[in-house]
Amino acid sequence: MKYAKTILIDDQALEDLRAGRRRLQCGQWVRLTWCDTPSRWVGVSPGGCTAWAVHTHRNKRGALVMSGGRSRFSAMCASFKSARLAARGEQ
Repeated sequence: MKYAKTILIDDQALEDLRAGRRRLQCGQWVRLTWCDTPSRWVGVSPGGCTAWAVHTHRNKRGALVMSGGRSRFSAMCASFKSARLAARGEQ
């Protein structure tokens, strides 16, 4: 995966993602305008009704950590991929 700068996701950008007018690669760092810390993008569900992202928070020392850690992100990516394949009938 090639590094890309953190992308700002506002209401219009989210609507573009849901409608398929814009695509992001899984794992891309995004900043959702309604969250105060960055998130890792997972994807948009088939049909565009749900956007998946893993959020970060600040630990006691003020450092950013991913909620649930790297294993949670990997599990969400796997679940998302399974859901997309199932929706296509490719299980």
